[in-house]
Formats: sequence, structure tokens, C-alpha cells
Amino acid sequence: MSFTVTNLKLHPTPLNCFYIFDTNILLYLLGLPSNEPFVTEYLTFFMSVYGLSEIDPSCKIILPQVQISETFNRLLRYESDTRYHNSVYNGRKGWSPSKFYKEIFRPSTDFEITFNKYKSEWEIYESIFVLRNSSIHQTIGESLTFDLKKLDLNDNYILLTAKEYNALIVTHDADFYNQGVSIVTMLPKMINQHQSSLIKLNVKNS
Repeated sequence: MSFTVTNLKLHPTPLNCFYIFDTNILLYLLGLPSNEPFVTEYLTFFMSVYGLSEIDPSCKIILPQVQISETFNRLLRYESDTRYHNSVYNGRKGWSPSKFYKEIFRPSTDFEITFNKYKSEWEIYESIFVLRNSSIHQTIGESLTFDLKKLDLNDNYILLTAKEYNALIVTHDADFYNQGVSIVTMLPKMINQHQSSLIKLNVKNS
């Protein structure tokens, strides 16, 4: 697979291949609020992949298991923070969003209801997700050796899984750029960088 950057705005039709959706996009899919106009484009593309996968088994969404933990942690923290800011604990001495999460929200019935709500959201799309973990790095040392200036640990696991299964990463995050994987994006920074690199390559080879 050649490592390309595809402009989702110009190419909204999915291919018969594996995809990995960046965690931030999955968060919007599961209900995290956003006023960013690009979110609708990514979610529309996700549903297009979903539709194609229903008739073509070669089109699936790879889901590194770390993304399940990452999305749940962030969504539950978001729900807790919202409750904290609307509660009597907000601004009270000795209280913080973290303390509220551990001592008030997590032990509550509300927490269980919220967890099950997001669990149900995941299960709606279960048929197109393929749970996978990368087997490229087998030792702790290898797993912790990556581009620290661009990626965090979870992103590295996602990157390794994409490489192993030749999956395209759908992302609005430039951290995955130039990391040896093909990308689908609407982020102008990545699109422009890729176009500039192609122009330079063509000039060099001419």
C-alpha cells in the first residue's frame, strides 16, 4: 500500500478495505458534543463505511481494543465534569472534578446508567467492528519505542495495528502524518503537506 493522504471532502466514497477511525471521531460518534463543522463529514463517512460493510465483507473497521478503554474513560469523565460544574461541589474547598468523579459519580447509580448508555451505542455498530491488537511488538521495550514528539502511547498502538492490517486511518489529527500509514482526512494541514511533498517529488524526478 502506498502511503497517501486522501482529502475526504473530495473522495467521500469508501473503498473495499479496512479502516481505523481515530478515537476523537469515535467519541463524536458515541455522542460527545461538538460544534466543529467537520464532524458531520466524518460521521457521514463512517455511516458510508457501515453501509458498504453490510454488503462487502472486505470492508470493515478495525478497532484496537485500547480505543474501547480510551473512549469510555473520556466519555465518563466528560459526563462527570458536566455534573460537577452543575453541582454544589463546584468551587467548594477541597473538591475538584477528579475527586467528584471518584467519590460522587463513580459510586452512583447514575454512573452505571451512563456506562450502559455508551455500551449500547457501541453495540449498535458491533457488526462492523473487528477487535484487533497489534502483534508487531512483542516486548515492553519495543512497545515503548516510538516517536515521542508526535504520538502518545495509545496512538502508537493504533498506528501499529493500522500497519499490521494495512488499514487506512481516518483522522483529523496531524500526529499520524508521515508515520508510514495511509490517511483519510479533512485537515488542511495534512492535505497541504502531502500535496507539497508530491510536488517536490515530481520536480526531483523530472
